[in-house]
Amino acid sequence: MSIARRPRARWSAGSPRFPRRSACDCSGRRRPPVPRRPERADRTRSGVFDAGDGTGSRGEGRRYHGGMVHSAARIGSFLLVAAPLSALAIASADSPRSSAAPAPPPAAKVDPVTDTFHGQQVVDEYRWLEALEKDSKEVADWTTAQNDYTRARLDALACRSKVEEALRPLMQIGSISAPRMGGNFYIYTERSGTQNQPVVK
Repeated sequence: MSIARRPRARWSAGSPRFPRRSACDCSGRRRPPVPRRPERADRTRSGVFDAGDGTGSRGEGRRYHGGMVHSAARIGSFLLVAAPLSALAIASADSPRSSAAPAPPPAAKVDPVTDTFHGQQVVDEYRWLEALEKDSKEVADWTTAQNDYTRARLDALACRSKVEEALRPLMQIGSISAPRMGGNFYIYTERSGTQNQPVVK
């Protein structure tokens, strides 16, 4: 069953419901022109929803301002990660290339461990790497070998010291993320210049 909708009424000056305003008043004097009210900007495109009460709120007294803040925070985090990688890539391209092939990284031992989940066997070849370094000498030795290999490759770059000198002050500035609402609390992360990972506040 379809329901026919009544067409929306259109306002037109001079109709019986909306009579046209006379150009002259009762005394015969011509009325001054009425200035037109400037059109309001479309606030929905600027990230604020107009609830009709003049507060620019998104509901009862709540302002919507998270989108632009979180976008800026994401862009800032991306730049902090992309800047060092781009600088190292440029330094690697400018450094003289050796004719000898680089040595491969240290190989990890394969020690298969099979688990059965809902009748399906799953093989994990590197379960032994899940142990902590303080509890497993084998994991500690593997981590040290990987770090030594990485250090040797990075230190071989001719411009690495200059890149580090330029980027270290920027990385030591620290960062604070945009707050997010969690229950009745605002939650954000903060990283000081000497911390490797941000901490939830």
